[in-house]
Amino acid sequence: MTASEPNAKTMSIRVASYNIREPVGLDWRRDGERIVRVLAEIDSDIVVLQEADRRLGTRPGVLPTKMLSDDLGYEFADFDPESPSHGWHGNAILFRSSRFSLVRSRKISLPTLEPRGAVSAVFETPVFEIIGVHLGLTPGTRRKQLRALADHAAHVERPVLIAGDFNSALANEQIEGLSDSRLTTHANLAWLDAMGIAFLTLRRRTARTVAALLVEPPEAWRRITLTNVGRIYRNPRILERRLRIRDYPGEIRQIAVTDLGYEKPTLLLSNQMDEPASRLVDRYARRMVIKNTIADAIDFFHMDARSAAVPMRIDLDVQPTLMASSLYRLLGIRVGQGFEVAKARTIFRKLVNASAADRITEGEIIFTLGRRANNPLLLAARYGEIAQPIPWLGNRTLRTRFF
Repeated sequence: MTASEPNAKTMSIRVASYNIREPVGLDWRRDGERIVRVLAEIDSDIVVLQEADRRLGTRPGVLPTKMLSDDLGYEFADFDPESPSHGWHGNAILFRSSRFSLVRSRKISLPTLEPRGAVSAVFETPVFEIIGVHLGLTPGTRRKQLRALADHAAHVERPVLIAGDFNSALANEQIEGLSDSRLTTHANLAWLDAMGIAFLTLRRRTARTVAALLVEPPEAWRRITLTNVGRIYRNPRILERRLRIRDYPGEIRQIAVTDLGYEKPTLLLSNQMDEPASRLVDRYARRMVIKNTIADAIDFFHMDARSAAVPMRIDLDVQPTLMASSLYRLLGIRVGQGFEVAKARTIFRKLVNASAADRITEGEIIFTLGRRANNPLLLAARYGEIAQPIPWLGNRTLRTRFF
């Protein structure tokens, strides 16, 4: 994000959002210094954190504040001077005081049955507001919380950026609505344009807008080639228009996109008039790739997968799903030969789903895989040479053999 200073010079502001999960890693160790190292790599001016405090007792903060201050120059926005927490309900905001002056910080109550909320920090030079959120687990709760945040954003004059963990596995309509609702109003788009900020955002697909697109002649549409999606969606059709919208001075660029796997056209708004349309659509398509990856993982790894492709028990399901998906991806990368980009079900069918004989001794667990056409790929990846100790099985060594 960039913004204009009073002397008409521009400044760059980098904002990041990071759910640090208290911060417990995949090795089940709590290590705040690892988070500091990640933040050093991200090198953002402002960081919105979720799960930055412990959940029980006085909810103390989990990060080394002195290390954050001395090594990275970060300070926490203070929401309760008497509390040992970094923030409120796990939400915290880090900022570099060498760049921004904190004008005000406060808590924002959200409608919820669980202990959740939002935190707000207002900065100056330039004046803007950052709101950190960690939304609820159910769609109904999230909708109520989004409406409360929208009401807040609609009643302030300054630009507002809302960042955090929205607890939604898909970029569905609920989240897409943020891009053309009061949370990102046409007036805010005008402010971004006036500050020289390039933006790309989704536009709400109203019935009237979709109807107007459907009567456009076929020759008005043209095909483009994308690089961030699979072959089936690599050549969508687009229709470009320059139009005027309420509360936005001047023309804005609209790109309608079809053949991306959605029933209705996707509408993009941008002030980047000269940027090739294929590049702009490519940037949007990256989100679609993430969504499809999550949907594929849930569809394959969950026996009770729902059509909406959203885990029902989020706290329990997301962690094992991501772990399993990552392990399959690592297997595909190690084997190569096109498996780097293969779906989990394909990797399972061709590499994993095989009969095997096992032998367990006091010191070893040996699996001997039956003959399969793709076994040479596993041998070439040196899986036959791996000897992996298993701590929770008496440190027995796991070995794989091939007929």
